[in-house]
Amino acid sequence: MTKSSVSQDAIPLIVVPMDQVKETLDTLPASAKEMAEIHGFKGALGQAVYAPDGAGKYIALVGFGDAETRRRGRFHLAKCSQKITAGRYSINTAKPIEKPQKEILWWQF
Repeated sequence: MTKSSVSQDAIPLIVVPMDQVKETLDTLPASAKEMAEIHGFKGALGQAVYAPDGAGKYIALVGFGDAETRRRGRFHLAKCSQKITAGRYSINTAKPIEKPQKEILWWQF
């Protein structure tokens, strides 16, 4: 499968650190922002919300906590995989993820 076909089919997985919740939610369609607010999404590690994108598709928001909480654990994004529907995802984040291969290593398990 080509990279372009993967990205067209992929569900956006929006990684949100706690210090970027407001800014991130403000960029989302109203339906996704409302769903995040209903579920009390604060960007904490392990939080995940599956939300409509307003165009008939979905996005997944996953919390990435803060630097201190991330230092105390591993495979944070993989832990969220059990909280959202199975599918093909494309990671989107405003800040680069340190060691992204490590973060998603256990996603498939």
